[in-house]
Amino acid sequence: MRLLRAAALLIAGLSATAPWIATPVPWIVRHEGGWSFPIFGVGDAVDVSLFIIAGAAAAWTLRSRGRIAVVLLVGVCLLFRAVGTTMDPPPVAAEIVVRAPIPYDGVTRDLSATRLPVGISTRHLLGTDATGRDVAARLLRGVRNSLAVAILVTIVATGVGIVVGLLLAAGPPVLRLPTDLLATTVVAIPAILVLLAVRTVAGGGIVPFVAVLATLRIPAIARVTHASARDLLAAPFVRAAFGLGLPAVHVYARTIVPHASGAAYALAGFGIVGAILAESALGFLGLGWSSTTPSLGALLEETRDLPSSGGLVAFLLGVVLLGIGSVAADVTRRSARAGETRP
Repeated sequence: MRLLRAAALLIAGLSATAPWIATPVPWIVRHEGGWSFPIFGVGDAVDVSLFIIAGAAAAWTLRSRGRIAVVLLVGVCLLFRAVGTTMDPPPVAAEIVVRAPIPYDGVTRDLSATRLPVGISTRHLLGTDATGRDVAARLLRGVRNSLAVAILVTIVATGVGIVVGLLLAAGPPVLRLPTDLLATTVVAIPAILVLLAVRTVAGGGIVPFVAVLATLRIPAIARVTHASARDLLAAPFVRAAFGLGLPAVHVYARTIVPHASGAAYALAGFGIVGAILAESALGFLGLGWSSTTPSLGALLEETRDLPSSGGLVAFLLGVVLLGIGSVAADVTRRSARAGETRP
C-alpha cells in the first residue's frame, strides 16, 4: 500500500507541475541581452495552489528531513516564480537552451502526427490522439484539472457540512427530523442524474459541476458532524466545562469543533475519490469540461480506440483513485484512534 500511495502522490505531484513540465514555453533561452527564464511566467493562481497542495501532501508522508527538503524546494520554486513573473519575454531571435520535458500543451493539434502508439516516437513518448494532440501532456493536465475540481468540491462540501452539522447540534431538536429527512433524500439522489440535468439546463462549465457535487455531499458530512457533536455534548468533560461557567463559544471552539470535525476530515479523502469518479464519468460521456480542456474522463473517451494509450490512461486513473483511497483510509483510521483516546 505504501508503494501505491507513493505512486499516487508522484502522479499528483507531476500533474500539479504540469503547466511547467508540459508546455511549449522553453525553460531557459539565451539572446543578445543575456539569459531569460520565460517558464517562470507560466501558470495562474490555480496552478500555484495545486503545486503548494502537492508539496504539502508529499511533506506529510515523509520524515523530518524529507519534509524540510520538500518545503525548501517548494519555497525556492515560489521565490523564482515571484521573480520570474516580472521578467520581460525573451526576444523572438533567441536560442533555446533548455526545453520543457514535454514541449506540448496537450491542446494544439498536429494533423501530421495522429494516432501514434506509445514509444514509437521520441517526440511523443505516450503517443498522440486522433487529432495529433500529445497524450502525455494531456494526461498530466487532465489529472491536474480533475484533481483541482475534486479538491475544490471537497473543500466546499467539508466546510459547509461541518458548519451545518454544528448548527444542528446547537439548535433546537425540532429541526433535526426534517433536516434528517432532507439529508436522506438528497443522499439517495444519484449524482450523475442531477449533474446531467443541471448540465442540460445551465450548460457547461465548472461552476455548476462544483456546486451540484458539493451540494450533494454536504448532507453526509453534516450528519456525521452532527452525530459526533451530539455525543460530545453528552460527554462528562463537556458537561463539566459548561458547569464551570465557561462560555458556550469557548467550549465549542476549543472542544466540540476539533473533536466533531475529525470524522468529516476522514470523509474528505473519499470525497475526492468520488468527485474524480463523477468528473471522469461525465467527461467520458462528453458532458464535462470543454472539448479543448484535458480531463481524465475526456482522455478515457479520446483514447478508448488506442489500445496502448487508452490502457495506460485507465491504469493511471486506477492508481490515482486507489492511492487517494488508501490515504483516506489511513486518515480514517487515525481519526478513529484519536476518537478512542480523547478525554
